[in-house]
Amino acid sequence: MKNLLTIFIFCLFTTCAFAQKGWGQGGTEIKVVKFYPNPASSYITFDIQRPIEKGFVIQIYNCLGRRVISVAINSNKVTVPLESIFRGLYWFQLRDKTGAIIESNKFQVNN
Repeated sequence: MKNLLTIFIFCLFTTCAFAQKGWGQGGTEIKVVKFYPNPASSYITFDIQRPIEKGFVIQIYNCLGRRVISVAINSNKVTVPLESIFRGLYWFQLRDKTGAIIESNKFQVNN
């Protein structure tokens, strides 16, 4: 029970570590990525609402902060298979070619 509580608290603090930085003006944040379905089971689709450049990547992290999937983006719509990961809460980060986080959000996997 103590281990579950420790993991839960760690996940809460990890959530704060993933900064969200959308493309916006004057402090207003504009969501760049739409993702569905949520909760996901066998795949998740990321629909990027802005033009992308070569070198953009989507990285998916588990609640322990470990990167479990990294996908280079070639178009504005990317479908990522989730067969290799377990049920739980995950975070994605859209990163540009310099590694800066464009947007981050969480989703649930139910498989």
